[in-house]
Amino acid sequence: CHPPPSPGVQPVALGSRWLAYADRKLTFHYQSQGGVASDTKMSYTSSVISAASQSFSYITEKMGKLTGGFSPPREATDKMQSGLRGLEPNVPGIVSIVDILRAGDKVIVEKEDDGEAIVSHFEAHRGQSIQAMSFDPSGQLIITACKLGHDFHVFRLSPHPTCPALGSVHHLYILHRGETTATVRHTNTL
Repeated sequence: CHPPPSPGVQPVALGSRWLAYADRKLTFHYQSQGGVASDTKMSYTSSVISAASQSFSYITEKMGKLTGGFSPPREATDKMQSGLRGLEPNVPGIVSIVDILRAGDKVIVEKEDDGEAIVSHFEAHRGQSIQAMSFDPSGQLIITACKLGHDFHVFRLSPHPTCPALGSVHHLYILHRGETTATVRHTNTL
């Protein structure tokens, strides 16, 4: 599982037959077709904030060059980079769905040979941790909420009976709540 966005909260959804959880990385061997839509349009507020941030970065960079800005010692940057090389990358926003009946007592996928119970594996939120998720009563729809509480994504699952990579995940809706941060405690579908 991906490290939880909040202490003590691990986003999972339990359907009548499937278990969905926030995964740590996107495994291309199991990746279902579809998932989150590519480039989504930014709201006006997001565009203004992004432009202001980029302008501030540009001005800071130019001021640093004019004033002979500070750069960290080479030993410090080498030490930091070598420390980061050994880490396995955690990618937020990935969802794995497992068939409980096929999984039996083995739900953890450690090697490519262990994934016979995976139904779908896809990116639900690009660059955002998942705070909450739930299935609809039919088990064919799943809703996911990002950590910041801005966007809720609704997906329709079309699994393949033998291989998750041959199945598809249809991104149906993005429910955009706003620009301010909110804490999502639970999602529910009717």
